[in-house]
Amino acid sequence: MFFHHFLKELNHSPAFWRLVEQAIPDYRALRHKLKHQIA
Repeated sequence: MFFHHFLKELNHSPAFWRLVEQAIPDYRALRHKLKHQIA
């Protein structure tokens, strides 16, 4: 949610995920962990 409010990319395009990766380099691992904890 933070990224949608403060970054230029207001969608989940590849450009959005590049910005996320710049801010949180291991976001993929964190996202994977979160996805499996919720399921």
